[in-house]
Amino acid sequence: MIDRGKLLSDLQSLLRKLEADLLERSESLELQEEGINLLAFAAFPQGRRAQLDFIPVDQAAFKAAAKKAKIKLVGPKTGFVIQGDDRAGAVGEIASKLAEAGINITALHAVAAGAGRYGAILWVKPRDVNKAAKILL
Repeated sequence: MIDRGKLLSDLQSLLRKLEADLLERSESLELQEEGINLLAFAAFPQGRRAQLDFIPVDQAAFKAAAKKAKIKLVGPKTGFVIQGDDRAGAVGEIASKLAEAGINITALHAVAAGAGRYGAILWVKPRDVNKAAKILL
């Protein structure tokens, strides 16, 4: 049983070098100083660049901070934040429900949150968002 599913919008920034640029850009974003909270964040290489996915609680405030820091954003893309009781097969159950509905997951990040809880963020193709929402929300 999913405890809570939530529709999300993420914003991306593509950087040339993950390590140096991430440090430099994260400092210039000043998320804490701007009072910006992130539901999730993911960074990974994409070819010779790095892709940073930001899932802010307040998208407008995040966009303003990124503009101030001169960070170009791409998006938003729509996905889902899922939180629930941690147990063996929790994410597999979600994947199975989506697969049974003919929905492919394009990306998924999951983590044990401690205290018997887990969290995940996942994306599906834009054409499948509404169909996935009926299953996950």
